[in-house]
Amino acid sequence: MSRPVVTAIGVVALVASAFAMPPRDTERLRDRNESVQEGRAAVLGAENLLALHKPDSGSYNGNCLSCHKSVMSEESLDPRIPSFHVAMVPYTPGYNPAKGVTNGVCVQCHKYVDLEVDSSGALRKRVDPALCALCHGPSGPGPVYYMR
Repeated sequence: MSRPVVTAIGVVALVASAFAMPPRDTERLRDRNESVQEGRAAVLGAENLLALHKPDSGSYNGNCLSCHKSVMSEESLDPRIPSFHVAMVPYTPGYNPAKGVTNGVCVQCHKYVDLEVDSSGALRKRVDPALCALCHGPSGPGPVYYMR
């Protein structure tokens, strides 16, 4: 069988299976597609996300928590254990309880923005373990998690 015929058969099978779907599944797909379109429209109307996260840009938002405030109210899977941000922010250099969490506190660990194509979407998520080792290494004041 040639490639166009196989492709045509695949398309016909896909269309036939879509018509055979129960109404609930088609509604779910329609709702999902609508939410994707709404998200796409929101992104198209938004500022340049690369510039928004780049400190030397005029569009830079110096208040990380204006968009990412949920990190300070997240819960871990075990409610007896505080989430990482809730537990560690008070020990972060530059944290002042009177001022609360500031951009300066966030960038102590989340220094780099990586929104480029093929970056796996790691927006400041790549934290250098050497930073953690300052406290959690052999010579740090916290429990040792990092050793060489």
